[in-house]
Amino acid sequence: MLSVTAYSQWEIGNYVDEFGEETEERFLHQTVSGTFSNSATTNAKCTYFIEHNKDGEVLFISIYPYDRNSKESFYEDTFQDVKIKKPSGELVTIEAFCFDGMIFFGEEEYVQLMDALKERGEYKVSMKYNTDSTQSSYRFKFNN
Repeated sequence: MLSVTAYSQWEIGNYVDEFGEETEERFLHQTVSGTFSNSATTNAKCTYFIEHNKDGEVLFISIYPYDRNSKESFYEDTFQDVKIKKPSGELVTIEAFCFDGMIFFGEEEYVQLMDALKERGEYKVSMKYNTDSTQSSYRFKFNN
């Protein structure tokens, strides 16, 4: 794990208990900037907080439009396709669950994501959130 964190922008964090005290349970995380677009804006600044819990085999991406402190609010919980361009240029599409302002990879999707993230270097991520009544798009880059 040290070689991964030395090359990439991943940092190590600890979860906290109900008293706000750090536990022994750790996770990797990084905060990156990108953009988002919807019916009200085009290519607006957006912050993405990526949280990777290897022990729990889940990865969350929290979306903060306009670089604010409040998370995105999706119109409905739904599965959406996330496109990832690997450092080699190969394009991978993985279905992820979108809820509570987050993109969630768990179970089968987590395994697919970990397979896609085996290269070192810069990854580009793009997702279009589409429902019958709304459409938004999100883009960012991160290093692994």
